Amino acid sequence: MKKKEWYYLLGTLSGGIGLGILLLGTESLKANSHTAFNLYDTYYDFPSFYAHIAIVVLSFFVIYLGRMVYNNFRITVVNLVFIAATILMMTLICGLTTILKDAVQAVGQTDIMSGEDWSGNLHNLLTISQGVLLSLLGISGIKTLKLLNTRYFY
Repeated sequence: MKKKEWYYLLGTLSGGIGLGILLLGTESLKANSHTAFNLYDTYYDFPSFYAHIAIVVLSFFVIYLGRMVYNNFRITVVNLVFIAATILMMTLICGLTTILKDAVQAVGQTDIMSGEDWSGNLHNLLTISQGVLLSLLGISGIKTLKLLNTRYFY
């Protein structure tokens, strides 16, 4: 792997961590800190470490998607990092879908906002985004295999 790729990798990692600190604050770096959000009337509380991981994965996905498209799939390392970031993004979206399912069960149908109206649309959006991620994963995988068959990994 070239020195330039190490710089991109470390720069993306530090940028993602910096963005996490910017969004969540410096208190979120403590071992026992928690991040909370509420979805309608349900209050979710989870360790800040997981929020930092999600922000870092999102930064890797965005940066390496841009690099992969800009370089027209010609750099093997960029393609492989993008494939890993895409798999992690799909895992995060599966987690969001699970949280959404729990929120719909908690809200029920007796409240002002019906569970089917907003949750169905959000679930469809998450499902479509998983399909887009899966197609990006397939395209980048095919291009990377063709690239590995034509020259050596560097």
